[in-house]
This record gives sequence, C-alpha cells and structure tokens, in this order.
Amino acid sequence: MYHTDPVNKRVFRAELQYSYQFEGRQLTGRVARDYFLNHKAADKLAQFHSGDKLMVRVRPDRPEVSYYPSGFGFVEPVVLAPMLLFLAAFVVIVPIALLLVYMADLFNK
Repeated sequence: MYHTDPVNKRVFRAELQYSYQFEGRQLTGRVARDYFLNHKAADKLAQFHSGDKLMVRVRPDRPEVSYYPSGFGFVEPVVLAPMLLFLAAFVVIVPIALLLVYMADLFNK
C-alpha cells in the first residue's frame, strides 16, 4: 500500500498481484484500488502476502479475465456518504414528524 500522490496523504493505493490456475493453465491477475480517506479499506487489500490463498472469480469463456472483489476504491465514500446521510435523516426526521403529528392530534381534541 502506498500514497498515490505525495502531496495528498489522504489518498491510498493498494495493489495486489496474484496467480491462479484454471483448467491446468497458470494465469496471473492484478487489482489496484485508490481509496480516499479510507486507509483501512486499503489495508484490507494490502494484507495479503506471497503464498497466501484467496478466491478470485474467473470468466470460464475467457479465463485470462479474473476479478478479485475488493470494494469500490475511491468511489466508496462518494457513494456511501449520501446514502448514510439519507438514512440518518430518515431515522431522525420520521420519528420527529410522527411525534409532531401525534402532538397536533392531542391539541386538536
């Protein structure tokens, strides 16, 4: 794992090179992800050492095309932040709105 930009220490790149066998063929693959403000996600990808075993997905019709699921990289906070804000707003606003409706009903009786 290393910083992608020596000036911006909040961006981390994790890179993993791996080899795999498919139907008797020895193949190689590589995954690189840039993580913004999320070094723990980069650490997860960078935790592997030479000789470690991991599961990769392979296209049976093109076995040279492989995929290791490693998250969304720098897109992750961009996607997750609005979703979490919406969820937090929903969790806070809905109970308050229900309370206000309940109180309005009490005062109108």
